[in-house]
Amino acid sequence: MEYIISLSTQTKGFLFSLGFGVILGVFYDALRIIRLTLTEKKAFIPVFDIIFTLTAAVASFLFFLTVTDGEIRLYILFGELLGFTVYYLAFGIIAVRFCEKAALKIKKIITGFFAFILSPFIKLCRLLQKTFKKVSKNTKILLQKDKALLYNLTDKMRKYRVKFPFGKGGAENERKSKEKDS
Repeated sequence: MEYIISLSTQTKGFLFSLGFGVILGVFYDALRIIRLTLTEKKAFIPVFDIIFTLTAAVASFLFFLTVTDGEIRLYILFGELLGFTVYYLAFGIIAVRFCEKAALKIKKIITGFFAFILSPFIKLCRLLQKTFKKVSKNTKILLQKDKALLYNLTDKMRKYRVKFPFGKGGAENERKSKEKDS
């Protein structure tokens, strides 16, 4: 372990960290494309920012392990921040427009793919829906035209004074009929 790091090693580490900062900027734009593809709601921006922050923290830790043998150097952190900022300010405006267009194209591709895959099932569901509507319409008509329904029968039986073995007064009617018979 060196106590004094040479200037060339520091410069090399700083340049690597600038490049790593640019890579983090590209990763941030890739996450933006994913977010725009999945949803346009602003409520999901913090979720993707947290995902980016956690991923960037782990990647920076691994970068420190690789470049400086795990030693945290301020110039390396500054290089990452500077690289990310330069990328974001120089290419960020172009990247935002590209991200929006790419997200729209990806949405169209995904929508077309699922429409192609799901179209037979959608047609089948519509066909079943039409047949069920016809069947339910026909059963309603049949029920309404049927004269032998229970409530119609009971009304006719009351009209002709037929004794009911069930329902209201069924047991009393049976007892009265037995008494009259004996």
